[in-house]
Amino acid sequence: MIRALRWMAKNYKDQNTAITAHPGAGGAPWSETLPKLLEIGQPLGCTVGQLQAGYSSTEAVSYADRNSDAGYALLAWRICSGFAHGRPWANIGMNELKTTPRGTEGVLQAVMTSDHSRILAMLLPAMILVQDLLRLLAERSAVS
Repeated sequence: MIRALRWMAKNYKDQNTAITAHPGAGGAPWSETLPKLLEIGQPLGCTVGQLQAGYSSTEAVSYADRNSDAGYALLAWRICSGFAHGRPWANIGMNELKTTPRGTEGVLQAVMTSDHSRILAMLLPAMILVQDLLRLLAERSAVS
């Protein structure tokens, strides 16, 4: 329940950031939302600090990575996030490296070839996570 409240807090804070610059855009301000979330969360042991810290997608994927057989879900998440945010390390890291000898002993020519089809490898852990989710939902919705 506390994770759900932290997700809600993050959502409301992001909404507040977006609408603050646009008066009349709608939505309750964070100053009104936080006390309501605390009212729900405090009996469960949720603190103001937890709500103000919010929740990150990486935290959720880390949890899924630890509790799934997906293998490298967190790594895949970080690589895809790197691509999405235009980080050179993600693009360069997925390039194909070819080396060939250059005549002088110990000297190699290195060529990195960009092949974005290699990012397709990131689909496997995502599909396994979806299968885990569907299985979990089926288990939890089964009538005992």
